Amino acid sequence: MAIRISSLIALGVILIVCFLVAATTKVEPRPGKMTDGRMLLPNGWIISPVGRAVELDVGSLTMAQSKDGQTVAVLNCGASRHSVSILDVASEKVLETVPVQHAWIGIAFHPSQKRVFVSGGTTGQVWDIPLRGGGEKRPPISLGAKVFVTGVAVSPNGNSLFAGTMDTGELYKVDLSNNRVAEVATTLGKVYGLLVSPDNETLYVSDWLRSRVLVYNATDLSRRGSIPVGPHPTEMALGKDGRLWVTCAADATVYAIDPKAMRVTESVKVSVHPNAPEGSAPASLALTSDGKKLYVAVADNNCVACVDVSKPGHARLEGFIPTGWYTSAVRVSPDGKKIMSVASKGSTAKSNADKSYIGRILKGQIYFTDTPSPAVLAQMTQQVIANSPYRDELLKAAVNRDGSLLPNRPGDKSPIKYVIYIIKENRTFDQVLGDMPNCEADTSLCIFGDKITPNQHKLSRDFVLLDNFYVDAEVSADGHNWSTAAYANDYVEKAWPYNYGGHGGSYDFEGENPLSRPVAGYLWDTVNRAGLTYRSYGEFLAEEEDDPNTPNDGVVAGLKGHVSPDYPGWDTSISDMTRFNIWIKEFRGFEQKGEMPRLQIVRFPQDHTSGTSPGAWTPNAMVADNDLAVGKLVGAVSHSKFWKETAIFILEDDAQGGPDHVDAHRSTCYVASPYTRFGATDSNFYTTCSVIRTIELLLGAQPLNQYDAAARPMYSLFRGRPNLTPFDAVVNQVPIDERNPKQAVMAAESLSLNFKQCDAIDDMTLNRILWAAAKGPNTPYPTVNHTSAGLFR
Repeated sequence: MAIRISSLIALGVILIVCFLVAATTKVEPRPGKMTDGRMLLPNGWIISPVGRAVELDVGSLTMAQSKDGQTVAVLNCGASRHSVSILDVASEKVLETVPVQHAWIGIAFHPSQKRVFVSGGTTGQVWDIPLRGGGEKRPPISLGAKVFVTGVAVSPNGNSLFAGTMDTGELYKVDLSNNRVAEVATTLGKVYGLLVSPDNETLYVSDWLRSRVLVYNATDLSRRGSIPVGPHPTEMALGKDGRLWVTCAADATVYAIDPKAMRVTESVKVSVHPNAPEGSAPASLALTSDGKKLYVAVADNNCVACVDVSKPGHARLEGFIPTGWYTSAVRVSPDGKKIMSVASKGSTAKSNADKSYIGRILKGQIYFTDTPSPAVLAQMTQQVIANSPYRDELLKAAVNRDGSLLPNRPGDKSPIKYVIYIIKENRTFDQVLGDMPNCEADTSLCIFGDKITPNQHKLSRDFVLLDNFYVDAEVSADGHNWSTAAYANDYVEKAWPYNYGGHGGSYDFEGENPLSRPVAGYLWDTVNRAGLTYRSYGEFLAEEEDDPNTPNDGVVAGLKGHVSPDYPGWDTSISDMTRFNIWIKEFRGFEQKGEMPRLQIVRFPQDHTSGTSPGAWTPNAMVADNDLAVGKLVGAVSHSKFWKETAIFILEDDAQGGPDHVDAHRSTCYVASPYTRFGATDSNFYTTCSVIRTIELLLGAQPLNQYDAAARPMYSLFRGRPNLTPFDAVVNQVPIDERNPKQAVMAAESLSLNFKQCDAIDDMTLNRILWAAAKGPNTPYPTVNHTSAGLFR
């Protein structure tokens, strides 16, 4: 009996201990539905949209409303097929979906409500789409040149169509009696939105590039004036009192303009927090029929701002309505009782282990939300605030809850003086580290495992294995912006799906197009403002294709004179070991001088691969070459005098290059330093912006925007006394000079892809090629259907 009692006591003690451990053990979140019903996004922000959702298509971006307000048309212009969804406001149902080609941004109803006009993007055309009862299909309206059409508008009398262009900055007036161009004018800017006054006399134009609203005579397109506003002006709305309202995405502000006086009379900041820097991106606006309420789609804060504009000169922000992911458009019903908002990326985080391409899995949604009472709006506002990880106080100091040696605020003492930041290309966690034990991994999805990437596996074993890290980007176009600026602005977010979908346009996202540049600049800019030295190897290069002997330089001002002149940018014909040899030559010089740049950014892009193109390096060779270059660099630094004061961060710019069973954004990240934990698995939730924020804190630099300020610093990685054990690179286990034979698997498909420009390929095709090359042509591409990692566990 005593034995039984003691056994029961022992069992009870065990159960109590287990209960206490379970109660106190912190389980880290993963993207997906949380226990309270909200959705955790892979960027660390949370959404909890209210209203009744209707799923649309990929890239739901802009919205137009009919003259009577009873119908809305949503333009779906993402990375796949394009279409226009026509919805009835009363029934909240899709009436019809009309396919279109190469559409972008511009959409407008004809006053008859029987036709919708849609920008034809790079085709130089405007699609004339008849709706139900609107007659036969009509030919597109040609503007007479292959220009990049953006905004479109129709005069209230229905006689004229106006179209603007982004590439040439031109305005076109089309006579709708014969669909021929009647007038052309040049803005010397980049047109976004167009609006015609109720009397058909005036055309208002938002210049996306030059921070202004232009005013034209609608009859002959003669210019009447130019009104300065904030950066990146987008949509406009004209109130009954004559005030013209315009959203400016880059400064989170809506401006009111007196068209007669040609000046701004007041402005309203619509960020969730009053002192928030860039990172809100108001993209769209709508006025109630009485002109007393203004609703603003705040894309990057995933909400709609409600503004009382009933008294001129006294506009007042009333609160926020929580909406879906990247709220890009908003309209309001004629009676003011219903708000329609479009979430371009929908309402859920998603895995792509079901063979889907990341650019095509985030379907847009439209939400029909009853206009809230003041009391309900107050509750909604608190929910929006709770969903946002950003707070104004984070601009001054982060919150250290892990007893880390990482500084809390810029300028605090840090044992780390130097940071080396390596940016690679396009791999998911499961693809590379899916064979690692003691972590969240799917071995069936691993195609570049330990044999091909021994150095990255060794880094994960010797230092810290991060199995809950997510890139903020979908593709390289936004990826190199998130990786260098902790942000992809409204131009990048709207333009890359069009380009990646093969609809036209150019890859101009790495600083080439001034529109792609964030207001606060890039990581090197905030480091420069902190008075520190920096150097870039391959990022944001001004390519000199006409003269290959011209030394490389930066394409943006902050990099001029801070670029390794011999280090190449994107070029899959150059091995990463060649890049490493250029870098190590400069590094040896730094060793001789006893000082090196406080920040180095190094681009190693070869893990992108060239598929199975005959004559090109095999996928395994390119990934192994990339792995060896990474290992050699870490090894060189760890055997140098700088090691005791250095931290090395290594990540992929995006994760579009393959499947992952947790989320399509989950990727690899490695952190090597004498001050990191050794031999541990860390499942803390971290993102690209976490890396940026950590680098800023280590170097004493200020955050650039809301996203890096709000990101969780990698506190849990930096603890204890330094371990100065050097890292020894592992010799490649597969040949890095192996070439694809003429009869390589899916060679024809590889030859059809353009590897000469960054991401100028169909990534779904490349993913299938890599899978076939690794697993064999008879192994089915993965069809596991995971929607997310599950609950906020």
